[in-house]
Amino acid sequence: MRQPILSVKSLCCRYARAESNALTNVSFSVDPGEFLCITGKSGSGKSTLARCLLGILPRIFHADLSGEVLLEGGPVADIPTWQIGAQAGVVLQNPDTQLLAHTAEDDIALALHHSGVDANEIPARTNWALQAAGAAPFRARPVRELSAGQKQRAVMATALARRPSVLILDEPFSMLDPLGVAETLESVVALHRQYGLTILLLEHRIERVLDFATRAVVLEQGRVAYDGAPHWLSDGAFSRQYGLRNAALLRSQFERIWPTMRMQKVGAEAKGLTYAYPGQHPAIERLLFAVPCGATAIVQGRNGVGKTTLLKQFTGLLKPSRGQVWLGGTDVASLSRPALTQHVGYVPQIPQHMFHQKTVRAELARNGPAERGGDASTDTEAVLAQCDLQHVSNRHPLSLSGGEARRLAIAMASAKRPSLVLLDEPTIGMDGRRLAMFLELLAQLQERGTTVMLASNDTGLLSLPFENRIRLAHDHGAVPPVT
Repeated sequence: MRQPILSVKSLCCRYARAESNALTNVSFSVDPGEFLCITGKSGSGKSTLARCLLGILPRIFHADLSGEVLLEGGPVADIPTWQIGAQAGVVLQNPDTQLLAHTAEDDIALALHHSGVDANEIPARTNWALQAAGAAPFRARPVRELSAGQKQRAVMATALARRPSVLILDEPFSMLDPLGVAETLESVVALHRQYGLTILLLEHRIERVLDFATRAVVLEQGRVAYDGAPHWLSDGAFSRQYGLRNAALLRSQFERIWPTMRMQKVGAEAKGLTYAYPGQHPAIERLLFAVPCGATAIVQGRNGVGKTTLLKQFTGLLKPSRGQVWLGGTDVASLSRPALTQHVGYVPQIPQHMFHQKTVRAELARNGPAERGGDASTDTEAVLAQCDLQHVSNRHPLSLSGGEARRLAIAMASAKRPSLVLLDEPTIGMDGRRLAMFLELLAQLQERGTTVMLASNDTGLLSLPFENRIRLAHDHGAVPPVT
């Protein structure tokens, strides 16, 4: 009988100041050559499990652990961090946190050099890893010029170059457009089939993965609720029971709750908008669109096409090179910083940049109704319930899972009832139940007349029949209808 690549035995984990365990008696093993998909609701323990597998807990995050994690038979707690990285390749949600060098090939060379690989062997390993990860075509391009999908494959190449026994991917599709998802998944499947590489994939967007995974594990409130064949994850009743994403359930929810548009005044508008970063070609050019007051407009397009750049024009963080952006009939350039803060709520792709307090409750209280003369404590409790954050109310915001952090950021951005809410990839890390709750929040914002601009590559969200869309392309033009 072969020794498992990974073995988790009765693992329990509780974060500092947490009222309950993040993981409770989690046990499973991963055999060589398996393709294991781990999924579950947001906050079910997937990110915590990944941190335990990599030895990040409790070395970086403070937590009480019991049980055991074995990597190729050795306790992860006793393995030096650099050696874990050599045995287990890792691709995280945000590739920018892993790329350290100027180019993809330089990043691989740097990793191999620090791993003690002979200098004469580095070029051959680099070439193989770039080809295997599908990163060879842009090996010499500056990392800052790569799309999110290309960065993901560059990170994968660096991980593969160290010849790991297992590749651990923590929501690798979270920031990718549909084509980027297909390309990255193609690379992962090829590695599994051609080289027999063991794959452990933690993901919410599981629809495309189920055809390739050999096994699935579902986490529920920090426990293993299911361990078996992947095909059950596409069943509607099964998805509903465990709060997983399901396209048919999501569309039914949308059609049931989505309100009919009543307002026809313009809430947000771009007039000949062009923006170029210093020394570069325009990121967006000659944009012309108008979003009705109280409408939700989906901003879509490939990675690198300018979606984030567009949203930042309405925050004042970036100022148009030419043209204007208008908010409710007022040129944004004429608004002061306090006025913009009051009228515009913004959630960036990395929501942790918004957090400054020591607890979730404190963040919400700071952004509550105090300035409007409301009852801050009552409002905070209501928002905690609405966003399903009661169970983490005393946790430090930076210890939250990706989905929990985004729900907190969305609550903070909408708490002061701005006239415009800007959401940049807000559904990353959201399971089926939380995505349905998010749609309900959007419907409530629309009912009260709040304009929303939502940039997304989430195929589940893009498949819904939103009436207002701003489609960006590499010719930088967008002329959507006002409906």
